[in-house]
Amino acid sequence: MSPLSSLCRHLLISGRGDLYANSGRIPMRKVFSVNDISWQNLRGLPGARGFEYKALSDADYSSAFNAELVRLEPGDHSVPHIEPWSHLLYFLSGTGDVTINGETQPVATGTVCQISAGQKHSLRNLGNDDMIILTIYDPPRKRVN
Repeated sequence: MSPLSSLCRHLLISGRGDLYANSGRIPMRKVFSVNDISWQNLRGLPGARGFEYKALSDADYSSAFNAELVRLEPGDHSVPHIEPWSHLLYFLSGTGDVTINGETQPVATGTVCQISAGQKHSLRNLGNDDMIILTIYDPPRKRVN
């Protein structure tokens, strides 16, 4: 089994009953479709210019990490910022660039970015389609709604 397949299996299958996906407390089953989870709007978050997300896991599943799908529409971006958790970004679709500590690199489907806690970073969708990113936070990111 590939590392990504193993990760997805761990994200989607839990031996611990139902999970709750987001602030709306939508129950997630052991196996579920992300299509059944609503996008949560982050457009009012300082630094986010058009971000939306779907929570794939929460503290009921793991206290070691959490995972989200993040969507940026064409032209969306984040301003350079620093956060207290590490991010692993796996780009499922879209094209753009990521800047980490002043170094800018192109990103596209299949790109993986590792951003350590405390590193200044930003992200831009430079393409004509939505950018969808599987994002893993360590330690778990806590969203304030």
